[in-house]
Amino acid sequence: MEIQKILSSLRDDTTLVAVSKTRPATAIREAYASGLRHFGENQVQELLKKYEELQDLSLCWHLIGPLQTNKIKKILGKVALFHALGSLKLYRAIVKASENAGEPLPCLIQINISEEESKSGFLPDEVREAVSCIQEEASPFCPILGLMCIGSSRECSSDEKVGAEFSHMKLLFDEFSQQETSSFAMKYLSMGMSSDFELALEAGSNLVRIGSSLFGRREAYGQ
Repeated sequence: MEIQKILSSLRDDTTLVAVSKTRPATAIREAYASGLRHFGENQVQELLKKYEELQDLSLCWHLIGPLQTNKIKKILGKVALFHALGSLKLYRAIVKASENAGEPLPCLIQINISEEESKSGFLPDEVREAVSCIQEEASPFCPILGLMCIGSSRECSSDEKVGAEFSHMKLLFDEFSQQETSSFAMKYLSMGMSSDFELALEAGSNLVRIGSSLFGRREAYGQ
Protein backbone atom coordinates (compact mmCIF):
# COMPACT_ATOMS: atom_id res chain seq x y z
CA MET A 1 0.00 0.00 0.00
CA GLU A 2 0.99 3.61 -0.64
CA ILE A 3 -1.17 5.02 2.12
CA GLN A 4 1.39 7.18 3.91
CA LYS A 5 2.77 8.56 0.64
CA ILE A 6 -0.68 9.57 -0.53
CA LEU A 7 -1.70 10.97 2.85
CA SER A 8 1.41 13.14 2.91
CA SER A 9 0.43 14.63 -0.47
CA LEU A 10 -2.98 15.81 0.76
CA ARG A 11 -3.86 19.11 2.38
CA ASP A 12 -5.01 18.96 5.98
CA ASP A 13 -8.56 19.82 4.93
CA THR A 14 -8.79 16.96 2.41
CA THR A 15 -10.65 13.72 3.14
CA LEU A 16 -9.27 10.51 1.67
CA VAL A 17 -11.92 7.88 0.96
CA ALA A 18 -10.30 4.49 0.38
CA VAL A 19 -12.29 2.77 -2.36
CA SER A 20 -12.54 -0.73 -0.93
CA LYS A 21 -14.86 -2.28 -3.51
CA THR A 22 -13.86 -5.89 -4.28
CA ARG A 23 -11.32 -5.81 -1.42
CA PRO A 24 -11.60 -8.34 1.41
CA ALA A 25 -12.15 -7.28 5.02
CA THR A 26 -8.51 -8.11 5.79
CA ALA A 27 -7.33 -5.37 3.41
CA ILE A 28 -9.65 -2.87 5.06
CA ARG A 29 -8.34 -3.84 8.49
CA GLU A 30 -4.80 -3.26 7.26
CA ALA A 31 -5.73 0.14 5.87
CA TYR A 32 -7.48 1.01 9.13
CA ALA A 33 -4.32 0.11 11.06
CA SER A 34 -2.44 2.52 8.80
CA GLY A 35 -4.73 5.36 9.84
CA LEU A 36 -7.56 5.36 7.29
CA ARG A 37 -11.11 5.75 8.55
CA HIS A 38 -13.20 6.55 5.46
CA PHE A 39 -14.06 3.71 3.06
CA GLY A 40 -16.12 3.75 -0.11
CA GLU A 41 -18.17 1.03 -1.73
CA ASN A 42 -19.95 0.97 -5.10
CA GLN A 43 -22.60 -1.64 -4.35
CA VAL A 44 -25.09 -1.68 -1.50
CA GLN A 45 -24.90 -5.45 -0.98
CA GLU A 46 -21.11 -5.43 -0.66
CA LEU A 47 -21.18 -2.43 1.66
CA LEU A 48 -23.69 -4.10 3.97
CA LYS A 49 -21.65 -7.31 4.09
CA LYS A 50 -18.49 -5.44 5.08
CA TYR A 51 -20.41 -3.26 7.52
CA GLU A 52 -21.37 -6.43 9.39
CA GLU A 53 -17.90 -7.98 9.14
CA LEU A 54 -16.11 -4.90 10.44
CA GLN A 55 -18.42 -3.58 13.15
CA ASP A 56 -15.60 -3.79 15.68
CA LEU A 57 -13.82 -0.93 13.86
CA SER A 58 -14.83 2.74 13.90
CA LEU A 59 -15.30 3.08 10.14
CA CYS A 60 -17.00 5.85 8.18
CA TRP A 61 -18.74 4.29 5.17
CA HIS A 62 -19.40 6.08 1.89
CA LEU A 63 -21.64 4.77 -0.88
CA ILE A 64 -20.01 6.08 -4.04
CA GLY A 65 -21.99 4.08 -6.60
CA PRO A 66 -25.64 3.97 -7.69
CA LEU A 67 -28.51 3.54 -5.26
CA GLN A 68 -31.79 1.92 -6.21
CA THR A 69 -34.82 3.36 -4.48
CA ASN A 70 -35.77 -0.04 -3.01
CA LYS A 71 -32.41 -0.23 -1.24
CA ILE A 72 -32.44 3.17 0.44
CA LYS A 73 -33.81 1.84 3.73
CA LYS A 74 -31.07 -0.77 3.90
CA ILE A 75 -28.27 1.79 4.18
CA LEU A 76 -29.87 4.33 6.51
CA GLY A 77 -27.86 4.68 9.69
CA LYS A 78 -24.92 2.85 8.11
CA VAL A 79 -23.70 5.24 5.41
CA ALA A 80 -22.20 8.59 6.39
CA LEU A 81 -22.34 10.05 2.88
CA PHE A 82 -23.94 9.05 -0.43
CA HIS A 83 -21.94 10.49 -3.33
CA ALA A 84 -24.13 9.77 -6.36
CA LEU A 85 -27.37 11.74 -6.10
CA GLY A 86 -28.08 12.21 -9.79
CA SER A 87 -31.83 12.72 -10.17
CA LEU A 88 -34.72 14.51 -8.51
CA LYS A 89 -36.61 11.21 -8.41
CA LEU A 90 -33.90 9.69 -6.25
CA TYR A 91 -33.74 12.80 -4.05
CA ARG A 92 -37.47 12.57 -3.35
CA ALA A 93 -37.26 8.84 -2.66
CA ILE A 94 -34.43 9.40 -0.17
CA VAL A 95 -36.39 12.14 1.58
CA LYS A 96 -39.44 9.89 1.91
CA ALA A 97 -37.52 6.83 3.14
CA SER A 98 -35.36 8.86 5.52
CA GLU A 99 -38.32 10.72 7.02
CA ASN A 100 -40.19 7.45 7.56
CA ALA A 101 -37.16 5.93 9.29
CA GLY A 102 -36.20 9.09 11.15
CA GLU A 103 -32.64 8.64 9.86
CA PRO A 104 -31.07 11.29 7.58
CA LEU A 105 -28.91 10.37 4.60
CA PRO A 106 -26.40 13.14 3.73
CA CYS A 107 -25.75 13.32 -0.02
CA LEU A 108 -23.53 14.82 -2.68
CA ILE A 109 -25.00 15.92 -6.00
CA GLN A 110 -23.34 14.01 -8.84
CA ILE A 111 -22.57 16.02 -11.96
CA ASN A 112 -21.78 14.34 -15.27
CA ILE A 113 -19.08 16.91 -15.93
CA SER A 114 -17.66 15.04 -18.94
CA GLU A 115 -21.16 14.73 -20.45
CA GLU A 116 -20.55 11.09 -21.35
CA GLU A 117 -23.56 8.82 -21.89
CA SER A 118 -21.90 6.09 -19.84
CA LYS A 119 -21.81 8.27 -16.73
CA SER A 120 -24.61 9.18 -14.35
CA GLY A 121 -25.47 12.52 -12.81
CA PHE A 122 -26.93 15.87 -13.75
CA LEU A 123 -25.46 17.50 -16.83
CA PRO A 124 -23.73 20.81 -16.13
CA ASP A 125 -26.49 22.81 -17.84
CA GLU A 126 -29.16 20.95 -15.83
CA VAL A 127 -27.70 21.16 -12.36
CA ARG A 128 -28.75 24.73 -11.52
CA GLU A 129 -32.40 23.90 -12.12
CA ALA A 130 -32.02 20.71 -10.11
CA VAL A 131 -30.41 22.61 -7.23
CA SER A 132 -33.28 25.11 -7.32
CA CYS A 133 -35.82 22.28 -7.00
CA ILE A 134 -33.86 20.61 -4.21
CA GLN A 135 -33.68 23.88 -2.29
CA GLU A 136 -37.43 24.46 -2.72
CA GLU A 137 -38.15 20.95 -1.41
CA ALA A 138 -35.39 21.09 1.21
CA SER A 139 -35.49 18.39 3.86
CA PRO A 140 -33.21 17.88 6.85
CA PHE A 141 -33.52 14.14 6.15
CA CYS A 142 -31.60 14.51 2.89
CA PRO A 143 -29.05 17.26 3.51
CA ILE A 144 -26.90 18.18 0.53
CA LEU A 145 -23.24 18.50 1.55
CA GLY A 146 -21.51 19.15 -1.77
CA LEU A 147 -20.80 17.95 -5.29
CA MET A 148 -19.21 14.88 -6.88
CA CYS A 149 -17.96 14.02 -10.35
CA ILE A 150 -15.96 11.46 -12.29
CA GLY A 151 -13.61 13.04 -14.80
CA SER A 152 -12.96 11.80 -18.30
CA SER A 153 -10.75 8.73 -18.55
CA ARG A 154 -7.06 9.60 -18.49
CA GLU A 155 -6.48 6.87 -21.08
CA CYS A 156 -8.59 8.75 -23.62
CA SER A 157 -8.25 12.37 -22.50
CA SER A 158 -5.48 14.88 -21.93
CA ASP A 159 -4.53 16.38 -18.59
CA GLU A 160 -5.84 19.69 -19.95
CA LYS A 161 -9.30 18.28 -20.63
CA VAL A 162 -9.61 16.57 -17.25
CA GLY A 163 -8.19 19.60 -15.47
CA ALA A 164 -10.73 21.82 -17.22
CA GLU A 165 -13.56 19.55 -16.08
CA PHE A 166 -12.38 19.75 -12.49
CA SER A 167 -12.02 23.53 -12.73
CA HIS A 168 -15.61 23.73 -14.01
CA MET A 169 -16.71 21.70 -10.99
CA LYS A 170 -14.93 24.12 -8.66
CA LEU A 171 -16.73 27.05 -10.28
CA LEU A 172 -20.08 25.35 -9.69
CA PHE A 173 -19.06 24.49 -6.13
CA ASP A 174 -18.16 28.12 -5.43
CA GLU A 175 -21.38 29.33 -7.05
CA PHE A 176 -23.56 27.04 -4.95
CA SER A 177 -21.57 27.99 -1.84
CA GLN A 178 -23.32 31.35 -2.07
CA GLN A 179 -26.72 29.64 -1.76
CA GLU A 180 -26.21 27.70 1.45
CA THR A 181 -29.09 26.92 3.80
CA SER A 182 -29.53 24.65 6.81
CA SER A 183 -29.99 21.63 4.53
CA PHE A 184 -27.83 22.68 1.57
CA ALA A 185 -24.13 23.34 2.07
CA MET A 186 -21.00 23.01 -0.02
CA LYS A 187 -18.79 21.16 2.44
CA TYR A 188 -17.29 18.55 0.09
CA LEU A 189 -16.05 18.72 -3.48
CA SER A 190 -15.59 15.01 -4.22
CA MET A 191 -13.45 14.55 -7.31
CA GLY A 192 -10.26 12.72 -8.08
CA MET A 193 -9.41 9.02 -8.21
CA SER A 194 -6.16 7.06 -8.47
CA SER A 195 -5.42 8.22 -12.02
CA ASP A 196 -6.27 11.89 -11.62
CA PHE A 197 -6.39 12.93 -7.97
CA GLU A 198 -3.38 15.24 -8.36
CA LEU A 199 -5.27 17.21 -11.03
CA ALA A 200 -8.35 17.26 -8.84
CA LEU A 201 -6.40 18.61 -5.86
CA GLU A 202 -4.92 21.35 -8.03
CA ALA A 203 -8.44 22.35 -9.06
CA GLY A 204 -9.68 22.51 -5.45
CA SER A 205 -10.99 19.06 -4.55
CA ASN A 206 -11.21 18.41 -0.81
CA LEU A 207 -12.33 14.77 -1.01
CA VAL A 208 -10.60 12.16 -3.15
CA ARG A 209 -11.70 8.58 -3.80
CA ILE A 210 -8.67 6.34 -4.24
CA GLY A 211 -8.58 2.58 -4.67
CA SER A 212 -5.85 0.91 -6.72
CA SER A 213 -3.13 3.38 -5.67
CA LEU A 214 -3.79 2.34 -2.08
CA PHE A 215 -4.55 -1.34 -2.40
CA GLY A 216 -2.80 -2.38 -5.60
CA ARG A 217 -4.36 -4.29 -8.48
CA ARG A 218 -8.02 -5.06 -7.92
CA GLU A 219 -9.16 -8.64 -7.54
CA ALA A 220 -12.65 -10.05 -7.36
CA TYR A 221 -14.07 -9.89 -3.86
CA GLY A 222 -13.95 -13.27 -2.17
CA GLN A 223 -10.93 -14.59 -4.05
